[in-house]
Amino acid sequence: MSPTEAIEQAFLQLKFAIKLLTYTERGKISKPDFDTDVLIKLERRTLRFRDGTFRSDDDIILAAQNNFVLTLGFTAIVLDRVLSRAGFANDLPAAARVAGQRFGWLSTPRMSAIATAVKL
Repeated sequence: MSPTEAIEQAFLQLKFAIKLLTYTERGKISKPDFDTDVLIKLERRTLRFRDGTFRSDDDIILAAQNNFVLTLGFTAIVLDRVLSRAGFANDLPAAARVAGQRFGWLSTPRMSAIATAVKL
């Protein structure tokens, strides 16, 4: 997978997590509709997730919140790896710790090109 594809996929997953969280918090996913039996047939075995996994709608919302946090971390890891492979250091210079300059590197021409490529 190319760096651009990796970033696109990471942000696609992040957008999905945000939309899923928003959808659950708005009450658009109900426990009876969502918490059903799921059977996944794999090549050598079958996985089954029975209904009754979640106790309430709040459990589904909590799972969506956790999914968002995990996806945010995944996206940060992908960005870190892509930037590291592109030659950007993963530690900021001491001067960058000054308020307002910490994320100045985001405005570099290379980051602008990446942002344009992945339609941020």
